[in-house]
Amino acid sequence: MNKEEVKLNFEPAGPVAITRCERYDAGEIEKVIKAQLESLGISPGFFENKRVVVKPNLIMSTSPERMATTHPAVVEAVLKVINAARPASVTVAESPGGPHQPPLLRAAYNASGIAAVANRCGAALSFDTSTATISLPDGKLSKTFEILAPAAEADVIVNVCKLKTHALTQMTAAAKNLFGLIPGTDKVAMHARFPHPADFSRYLVDLACAVASVCPMLCIVDAVVGMEGNGPTGGTPKPFGCIISGRNPFAVDTLCEYLLRLEGEVVTTADARLRGLCPGGIDGLRIVGDEPASVFRPEQVKHAETKPLNPLTHLPGFLRPKPVVELATCTGCGACAESCPAKAIAIENRKARISYKKCIRCFCCQEMCRFCAVKIHKNFLLRLVK
Repeated sequence: MNKEEVKLNFEPAGPVAITRCERYDAGEIEKVIKAQLESLGISPGFFENKRVVVKPNLIMSTSPERMATTHPAVVEAVLKVINAARPASVTVAESPGGPHQPPLLRAAYNASGIAAVANRCGAALSFDTSTATISLPDGKLSKTFEILAPAAEADVIVNVCKLKTHALTQMTAAAKNLFGLIPGTDKVAMHARFPHPADFSRYLVDLACAVASVCPMLCIVDAVVGMEGNGPTGGTPKPFGCIISGRNPFAVDTLCEYLLRLEGEVVTTADARLRGLCPGGIDGLRIVGDEPASVFRPEQVKHAETKPLNPLTHLPGFLRPKPVVELATCTGCGACAESCPAKAIAIENRKARISYKKCIRCFCCQEMCRFCAVKIHKNFLLRLVK
């Protein structure tokens, strides 16, 4: 893709802001975001009289303490900043894993604490299950996308994501969070269409570019406390103590992969660089903030156990990490089977059973298990490789 042939609403070399924020206090976060927008050159006119859609990460119906979802304090701060600019409307829109249905949406909004803050701030919660088609004629892997109608019709999208490691894409932040604009079980279809992690990641680059061609976008990363290990839901909380923001999702992600110590190992940012959509690395970023990004970079970050080990990047099937169901923990709820693109999971005697002949190692089952009953099992030979 030639970036000059695609009308994207961000600059490849656009600045990224990073600011210290070590607790989930909505008032403190509001001050941080206001200062960041000023440093990024974003005036109140960015939101004024606009239909604004706020897209958090609500991957599943779970409490904010799990740190798998965008914290409600961050969303509340964002809503207050937007409201001060007198927008035409503000809508919170998301499609968690599973069917895109109003009862499941309501459960996710309520459990995450987003419903409460939206009510306090006068923002609408979207229960609209309709979709609209957006296109990217120069897309590498996909040229059309069915996304949530409110997002397709927005004047501004505020992408409020969570900094986490990820079993499939190694990292989820700004670009990956936009996958939540794909409705419900259509996500399953996309995993089936692009079963290889690298192809799926390149699809995400196409999707982010398509969304950025619809309207201006602002990305805000909740990195006060993120997640490390087998994210996006099965890892453990990891403090980073900061908020990150920027217009360019790939520039934002370049900073995020630096904080996660995943430089050069996240296909979405690597592919974006090849397309000329962001700088070549952390040294090429225009970072604004009172402190250098290095102070927010932990000495150690636990990555997903699916992380490729060079030079063993193309492993035979029997060596590749695989999802394993802990039968003692499994409740037989069926969420894993419902989310499996390869239809490799069956519920037998109230327990999930995986057919490894069908399994494509997308780890959607691990991602969507609310009870953490699906673990990632690494072959013992790979455990010997440090």
